[in-house]
Amino acid sequence: LGAGPGMNLFLAIVLFTILFMVPREIPVTNVVVGGIVPNSPAAEALLKPGDILREIGGRSIDNSSDLRTAIQVNLGNEIPWVVQRNERLLQTRLIPRMNPPEGEPAVGLYGIVDARVTISQINQGSTAESVGIAPSDLLLSVDNQMILNKKDVHQIIGSTREENPNTIIPLSVLRRGEILELKIPPAIESLNGVQFSVIPEELRSQTLFKALSSSFDQIWD
Repeated sequence: LGAGPGMNLFLAIVLFTILFMVPREIPVTNVVVGGIVPNSPAAEALLKPGDILREIGGRSIDNSSDLRTAIQVNLGNEIPWVVQRNERLLQTRLIPRMNPPEGEPAVGLYGIVDARVTISQINQGSTAESVGIAPSDLLLSVDNQMILNKKDVHQIIGSTREENPNTIIPLSVLRRGEILELKIPPAIESLNGVQFSVIPEELRSQTLFKALSSSFDQIWD
């Protein structure tokens, strides 16, 4: 009677251990909060739009997938959060709701953005400068689409201009802890005079004993 369930558990441990030992590319981003639901756990914990989530319940938050997992496995439990706000690391605590009001997330966060692209340099007199972009801005979205690499910027602007040359294209950046909404006017067909810095994906693998420990953690989750 115990052989079947026991082998299922053993197989899961083996497969997860192998998975964690195999080198794999992990997308590393800045997970930025777009908005806070009033009277939610996030609002009571004094989180703000523009906060970058760094750690939840002792788990490092490298991307929005990590965020979803960290919240889901801690529903109903008070856990510590570490956020970055304007270069400062702040700590708070909150309880993800088991049964939030209809249409609301468990902690009251929405508009989560995986941001990887930072403005590294702007040339004077360029179209990028005229739009209002500044060095050190973290690029959140162009035309309400997330930006994961520098090619996305030019592709989105180009395709939007082809479909509607006279539209104003919204562009969102994070600057000194504040989300700014900029606009690309119809006269500008492309952003020139700007250099981007992109966080590369990390190739990660674990040793046998670390992978074995991680497999138990994954199964427990």
